[in-house]
Amino acid sequence: MKWVRILSVFTLLGPVAGLAQEATLVTESGPVVVDLGSTAYMVTFMPHFAGGTVILRHRAVASEPAYSVYSRDGNVVARFRIDIPEASETIGSSVAPLRDGSGYVAVAIAVNGLDRVSTLCFLDRRGTLKKVVPTSPLLPAHLTIANDGTIWGFGGAGPEDRPTSEDPVVFHYSADGKLLGTALPRKLFGSEPPYEVWRQSGPAFLVSESNRVAVYSPQMRQLFELGLDRKVIGS
Repeated sequence: MKWVRILSVFTLLGPVAGLAQEATLVTESGPVVVDLGSTAYMVTFMPHFAGGTVILRHRAVASEPAYSVYSRDGNVVARFRIDIPEASETIGSSVAPLRDGSGYVAVAIAVNGLDRVSTLCFLDRRGTLKKVVPTSPLLPAHLTIANDGTIWGFGGAGPEDRPTSEDPVVFHYSADGKLLGTALPRKLFGSEPPYEVWRQSGPAFLVSESNRVAVYSPQMRQLFELGLDRKVIGS
């Protein structure tokens, strides 16, 4: 199995009003030049490969795109933002393209006052929101789509991180967002949240290929491979 990831990103043109912005993504399979559009100065999150596309997340203000999706040769596939109806604020996170090419699924948090509800948001290929499925108290931070079309998440099982708990950190959902099961207890991953960026060893990630899903925790520098039955098949 070969996991492809983006090693770094370099902006070629500064944030000058009215000029197209470009960046080079330096990857394990070679450089890819992408057009960042007018929101280039807001690109602050590491892009990643998913389902044959490159996905960039922007720190966007209201009404501007929060995500850009590119083909592997750098052409823009879609730009969109997620706004959950009846939420005063929507905080977006991971996005993954659906296997059948019909659109995307994303993690987003619906905020209303002090209430925060984690959700899976299903979007069409243009980024239009079609369905919202609550996932709380499970809080996936990363998403991937397995070969069988099921959705996998890697994150926390509640608002508080408990390093010695049996709470799961891997969540397995059906293609329409129904929870099928969980895997890997939090206690396997040490003192810090395993799904966050660790300055010495980079970001956490969750990827899938063939009939396997891989979960990487940067703090422990630990990789688990799971079968689609959620059983560990390698580490």
